[in-house]
Amino acid sequence: MSRLAVAILAATALLATPALSADLAAEPAAAAPVAAPVSWDGFYASVLGGIGASNPTFSIDPTGGGPTLATIDVTGNGFIGGVRAGYDFDASGLVLGVLADISATNIRGALSATIPGLGTIAAESKLDWVGSVQGKLGLPVSDNLLIY
Repeated sequence: MSRLAVAILAATALLATPALSADLAAEPAAAAPVAAPVSWDGFYASVLGGIGASNPTFSIDPTGGGPTLATIDVTGNGFIGGVRAGYDFDASGLVLGVLADISATNIRGALSATIPGLGTIAAESKLDWVGSVQGKLGLPVSDNLLIY
């Protein structure tokens, strides 16, 4: 071998070192998600609506027989619609709340009573609106069941 080849070989052997680099640490596994504690706190609101109809007839008869003393007819029907809103507060083992609602209606009713020998008496009624304010007290039984 020539001296040049030996020199190149020697230089390569001296300069060649293993590649040293910092090993990157493996990223730690993500922690399992922890479920947030259940809370019944919060505001809520809704709309409501419905219809109703009634047409009962009543007779007032004496006990033991005899002529009918009176016949009463009641009729009524209409629509109701409104809003409801409330707030519940979770007090560690009890849920306290307040709820208010207001509704507009067009419910109309009529009553007529026929009394033999006296004639017929009639009356009418109408309901334009109705509302309420309520307090609530509840007991959480599980994460998804609350008994009021």
